Amino acid sequence: MGPENPIVAVAAALHAATLRDLAAIEYVERDWERHRAWVDAMTREERAKVEECLVTVFPQVWGSTALGYGGIGGAAMSTAYTVVVESRIVAQRAVYFGRSGRLAYLVPMGAGAEENFSRALAERAMPSVRDAALLGWLPVAACVS
Repeated sequence: MGPENPIVAVAAALHAATLRDLAAIEYVERDWERHRAWVDAMTREERAKVEECLVTVFPQVWGSTALGYGGIGGAAMSTAYTVVVESRIVAQRAVYFGRSGRLAYLVPMGAGAEENFSRALAERAMPSVRDAALLGWLPVAACVS
């Protein structure tokens, strides 16, 4: 049995990343004429925009139907699409397995994570949630709503 439709996997992951899982972008609002006294207190948040994200998708084989999430799953070799949504604006990468749009983990962009992340992406073998936890790649509570 082959993997599911890659379009569904990409759509679910990109939707979840931009609306929920990647960190919000905060901008300072300024209305110089009316609010000069408290201008620094005015802020707004936005989510990463689809056109600002780099998406990488590839099939990955897992040892159970639970994919890389772990937990209860059938003991059958399963192929599912792994989707990585990268936003340089918030300096994060969101990783998803399969077509559910369920966040597996966030990978911060920066010196500490780059070598392991680049190797895993090049080998098309992203670590499971359990293995990613050992690398410090975990969902950030503030990004999940």
